[in-house]
Amino acid sequence: GSQGKRDHQAIMEARRQEALAGLSAARLDWHQGNHDAAINTYWQLLREYPNHPDFAGELGNIYFAQGQTEMAVNAYSEAFLRLLKNHDREGAMQVLQIVYNIDQEQAVLLREYLSPR
Repeated sequence: GSQGKRDHQAIMEARRQEALAGLSAARLDWHQGNHDAAINTYWQLLREYPNHPDFAGELGNIYFAQGQTEMAVNAYSEAFLRLLKNHDREGAMQVLQIVYNIDQEQAVLLREYLSPR
């Protein structure tokens, strides 16, 4: 009943707060120059929160800043797919533009996911 719904909402809010705390930790590590720790935290967050697109996008930014374009494209592609899964077509289009600027072939492949099935 309503108690179950409240419990579910409380659990979801706690998970959201945990995700935000992890994101803050990863950003802090990055800004303090602890790049490996930041990357490890982002990967952990990606596994723990499979529906959350921001972690993949930020990981893409890190890899791109490090000149690791292939890893960046992989991370951005994951962000794109997660955004689509969350019905955020506008966000997905923004990420697709980033991918297009780095790897046009991958962008063409990703664009296929936008076609109605």
